[in-house]
Amino acid sequence: MMKHTCEKRVYGSSMFVGPGHLHGVSAKYEHEGKWYCKTHHPPTVKAKANEESCKWRAERNAEDAARAKDAAIRKAEQRVLKVAMETAESSEELELDRACHALKALGWKES
Repeated sequence: MMKHTCEKRVYGSSMFVGPGHLHGVSAKYEHEGKWYCKTHHPPTVKAKANEESCKWRAERNAEDAARAKDAAIRKAEQRVLKVAMETAESSEELELDRACHALKALGWKES
């Protein structure tokens, strides 16, 4: 049995890319007539990319959900604050009206 080597072309990390070279390590996986190592086997590469994409999407969805939750909490806090301020203003007006009535009852006249 003939020993196969990986037929994936790889490139160095230098600034000058050049034509690259065949990976050349022992290949155990055949795909569409070419032999590949586990690292470069196209279905494996595709599955890994899909897995990473799903993981990335799940992280983004979790971050989006957290942002939406924070925004909903801020909006609710603003509504509560608005109602509290309106209630406080109403209470102050009511207290002022009571004080005016009490002063008028004592004979005080507005100028």
